[in-house]
Amino acid sequence: VPEFESLADETVFSFQYLHGADSAKLSERIIVSLRQDDIVFLCRNAKTREALITMTEEGLGPDPTAAAIANPDKILQLFLSEMIRRDFLYLEDLEDRITETENNLIMTGDENARTKIIEYRKELRRLKKYVEALDRILQGLYENENNLMTEEMQRHFRILNQKMERVLTEVQNLHEYVSQLREAYQAQIDIEQNNLMKVFTIVATIFMPLTLLVGWYGMNLKMPEFKSDLAYPIVALVSVLIFVGGIVYFKKKKWL
Repeated sequence: VPEFESLADETVFSFQYLHGADSAKLSERIIVSLRQDDIVFLCRNAKTREALITMTEEGLGPDPTAAAIANPDKILQLFLSEMIRRDFLYLEDLEDRITETENNLIMTGDENARTKIIEYRKELRRLKKYVEALDRILQGLYENENNLMTEEMQRHFRILNQKMERVLTEVQNLHEYVSQLREAYQAQIDIEQNNLMKVFTIVATIFMPLTLLVGWYGMNLKMPEFKSDLAYPIVALVSVLIFVGGIVYFKKKKWL
């Protein structure tokens, strides 16, 4: 089934319907056939069918007019309008979740941030493909190549197309937001690694003179100070002074 095709007496299009937060697991291609006097939705999944009925009823409102029910173009317009409304709500919820992840990353250093960022990127890629497909469909509907709808309905679909473009812009903005969050997460990891390397460097610097002393006195040579009773206490005192001096120096430099 083509994504969108205008025939002489029928407009046929299909799109991948995403089940909100379950879109990673549940999605299904819906086929829509629009004619002058009827409209047909084709799907296989029972959950998708229930969602289609619910969205159509919500689009028509609690007291739909007979003209709206009898007009296939109007039914399609209200159905797509309800879909776009839900898309905006879902994007608002997604933005809140991304912001919460950002706050947790900054305040507590959330260890699951990397996994969440990857999930957000995957979700936004799916949403981008879905929104782009609907945007092309709405563009084809308002162009009305087969003249199946009135000028008034063309204007309605043009408005829906503009709304869908705003949805696409919002998806792109969220994608950039997640990319910035990913960069911030990577920067935080780099800072932690730099701090760790700084500690290792300080420890190595402090213990290098002590290692030199150990190597020196570990040699099998007759040192003159071996004959002195104070040699060992002096070496131990020098070792302590080197250690304490290194700590004091690095603290003054604010490296500790």
